[in-house]
This record gives sequence, C-alpha cells and structure tokens, in this order.
Amino acid sequence: MKLFAAVLIVSGIAGGCLSIPGMGREPAGLVTFLQARDRNHVHVALVTLQTNDYEVSDDIDFKQPYAQSKPHINALIAKVERLDPKARRQIEGSFRRHLRIYNPMFKPMKWK
Repeated sequence: MKLFAAVLIVSGIAGGCLSIPGMGREPAGLVTFLQARDRNHVHVALVTLQTNDYEVSDDIDFKQPYAQSKPHINALIAKVERLDPKARRQIEGSFRRHLRIYNPMFKPMKWK
C-alpha cells in the first residue's frame, strides 16, 4: 500500500513538472507555431523540423525582418501540411516534446 501511494505521488509530481501552462486543451501544432510572429515559437518549430531531418532554409534569419523569412516559412508550412498522416503524427509528437523542453524557457519575443 505504501509503495502504491509513493508511486502515485511521484507520478503526480512528474506529470506536473512536464505540464505547460495553458496546455490543458489540445496543444497548438507545429504549423500554428510556424505561423506565429513570435521568434521563439518559430524557433521551437524549426528545431523540431531540423532534429527530424527536415531541411530548413538558411534564408530564415531571425536577425532580418520577418517579411524576408516569411516566404521560406510558408514553404515549410506547405511541406508539413502535405505530409502523410503517420509522418505528421510523428513530427507533431516530436514538436510536443520540444515544447516541454524549450517553451518554458522563453518569453514571447515579437519578430519585427
């Protein structure tokens, strides 16, 4: 009984540590983050794509105005939207893992 209670407590604590504020509902997807004009949101999405061996254009540059990177971001969005359902689920799962790692570290940062 004590072991069961200990496991239950540890599970609750671990689950709480992994939760992201505002994520009680269906989390925003990779495409939603790519469409955001928040540099940190786009960065998490790009890291996800790169770690899953998707080619990300070097023309997406956070030091340049958003308007210069937008066409390249839109090309990525189109590529993600054309993925077959299995590949899409895999990339979205990876994206949610990256969100748990990176999202709490960053404050919103508007991309001009």
